[in-house]
Amino acid sequence: MPHWDFPATEPIDLLVEATAGSVRITAEPTQTITVDVRPSGSGKHGDDLADEVRVDFADGRLEIVEPHQRPNWLRFASGLDVSVTLPTGSRCWVTTASADVTVDGELGSLAAKTISGEVVAGAITGNADVSTTSGRIAINEAAGQVSAKSASGSVDLGDVASDVDVNTVSGKVEIGKAAADANVRTASGRIKIGSLSHGWAEIVTVSGEVKVGVAKGAGVYLDLSSLSGRVSSELEPSEASDEVDLHLKCRSISGAVKVRRTELADAS
Repeated sequence: MPHWDFPATEPIDLLVEATAGSVRITAEPTQTITVDVRPSGSGKHGDDLADEVRVDFADGRLEIVEPHQRPNWLRFASGLDVSVTLPTGSRCWVTTASADVTVDGELGSLAAKTISGEVVAGAITGNADVSTTSGRIAINEAAGQVSAKSASGSVDLGDVASDVDVNTVSGKVEIGKAAADANVRTASGRIKIGSLSHGWAEIVTVSGEVKVGVAKGAGVYLDLSSLSGRVSSELEPSEASDEVDLHLKCRSISGAVKVRRTELADAS
């Protein structure tokens, strides 16, 4: 199994390009970057494919790149399992076709693009930009802006301290807490947001149900409508739109819209 060690104590930039298999990134206090590449299945030429991966580290940038065009003798090889351990706060760019991406620890930023692979991350201190066609997107905590795009895959976000922009076609969207502007749009997916407190929030769906919680103590201006779905709110809206903490706009064609007051307190 190919293995690499590189000395590093400060955050680095990581680029990974892989097709199938998996990519696991572990960010932790360390003095050594480690890279392991192994075949993910029992393909005939899996070991040969692992040996063809290019791994380079220079000037604070680590690149792990699978051959873009496999030789004929590698075309039936299985995918690869890529494991990387790097310093906390590192910045990562990952591109895959069907390989899943898993991040443990705390990254400085994450940009990930995949077709059918899922992207799961723990904590990100900067921005996150993730897109997938059918894979799931899950980020537990993000201090920066989050952009998540999926066709049929679900989007699950925990606590987001900055702006949120989510777009899906049929995938459901769940956000635990969004502390700034939120733009969430889906065609038929269900949308559930545990707590909103500040900024402008626009929640739009065609046939999906919308459930939104507003933080306790936050003043809110409501603009809610559904063509054929039921609209309900537990809140007393403010009449002065320029004197509130949150402007909340929810739109649905046939789905229900429900707004409630959550027990989570406004952090302002």
